[in-house]
Amino acid sequence: MKKKKSLFLSILLVGAFLLPTTTVLGSIKSFSGYLLPRWQGQNYTSTYQHNDPVAGINACVNKFTGTTKCYLWPADSGEDPLGSTTTTFTANGEYKWLYFSDGEDHQGEYVSLGMMNYYDSTSGAYVDGKVDFFQ
Repeated sequence: MKKKKSLFLSILLVGAFLLPTTTVLGSIKSFSGYLLPRWQGQNYTSTYQHNDPVAGINACVNKFTGTTKCYLWPADSGEDPLGSTTTTFTANGEYKWLYFSDGEDHQGEYVSLGMMNYYDSTSGAYVDGKVDFFQ
């Protein structure tokens, strides 16, 4: 009986450590090959429900094709910015916070990631990265 109790507690303990990791990793979405239109045109990821009281999203860029920098910002489902500023990203895989500057947490609402080429180029570029919408 003691061995069964010990095994049960061991399984419960391992599960307790894995559950938060699974939840956090489950809300990170990859975006790949997203067009950064020429003349600094804008593009947006799909929308995802933001289910956390944190007032922002977290993003990183892993790779560019045709440029070396881009701007990213949080947007609502109608592609209106939720932030008053854009943040410059390079392809270093470093996550940065993109805060909602309107003072709202937008919990339960659908948000997307807006993007634009840093350079006013005559040709389009492409970006790959990840974003945590805190689903």
